[in-house]
Amino acid sequence: MTRICQLVSYGYRLTKVGTMAGMPAASTICGWARDNATFAAQLKEAQAEGRRVRPPLRTVFDPAVAEAFLGQVRQGRLVNQLLREPGGPNWQALHRWLRDEPAFAAAYAEALRRRPRRPRPRRPFDQAVADRIFLRVLGGERVAQVTADPALPGAVVLRRWRREQPAFHQALRDAMIVALRRRMRSRGTRCTPAMAAAVVARIRAGESLNSLARRGRGFPTVQTLYRWFHTQPDFARAVSQAYEDRDQALMEKAVEIADGATPETAARVERRVKAIWKRLGQLTPHPGDGPRLLG
Repeated sequence: MTRICQLVSYGYRLTKVGTMAGMPAASTICGWARDNATFAAQLKEAQAEGRRVRPPLRTVFDPAVAEAFLGQVRQGRLVNQLLREPGGPNWQALHRWLRDEPAFAAAYAEALRRRPRRPRPRRPFDQAVADRIFLRVLGGERVAQVTADPALPGAVVLRRWRREQPAFHQALRDAMIVALRRRMRSRGTRCTPAMAAAVVARIRAGESLNSLARRGRGFPTVQTLYRWFHTQPDFARAVSQAYEDRDQALMEKAVEIADGATPETAARVERRVKAIWKRLGQLTPHPGDGPRLLG
């Protein structure tokens, strides 16, 4: 129950928690809350915290919030930090605003060009923290869940640590594979843990099930991959998480590129960022989603 409340406080909804490996269904969690007053109070407190760190799913464009966000950008604040703070837009909301609000998109680009440049703080590699991340991933948590913990490095810092520390990168990758194999219990099919791990790795690298079936040697046809997705719950959960991780990485890459813009490189940076947003649009919706908007 403690783990459930922790995930909810990070911003995950009960419906999402119920799909995670090792977690009970959302209906079961609600039943526990009805029968256990202490757990119900803890869950209510966790949901309140989750709402503070997670903007509402369908928040419409708010000019006041947008102007406050732009003001912070003009002062030199890093977009990557602003998007993790409560009360403002998150990655998905920013993407939607840039796509649907031309005036905001123009003001955002201008704010990036004119903001003062400051030395960017870099969190040094910490072996003790790296060990905590490794153990949590090995225990079954996904990387996105771990980096959502405010007490641990975010996704951008973790990717830098993995680039700079090959041993840590390999250990974390091995932990992810071991955890995935534990989640995958398929029998009597080519959907083996090794195959599922390979599919997930390619999706996180930027592929989709369609492109993987077309270009990936040794992978099944697109019909087989989608059949697995609809008939193998563990495979479906792993693929869905990989899609979310891939989209998150692309969004963070776009913001990271924008953060490095200078007046001399602004035009080139703007083209690169627009190309990433276009790629995100091409990669949605995900399997099983139907038509949808990011965020």
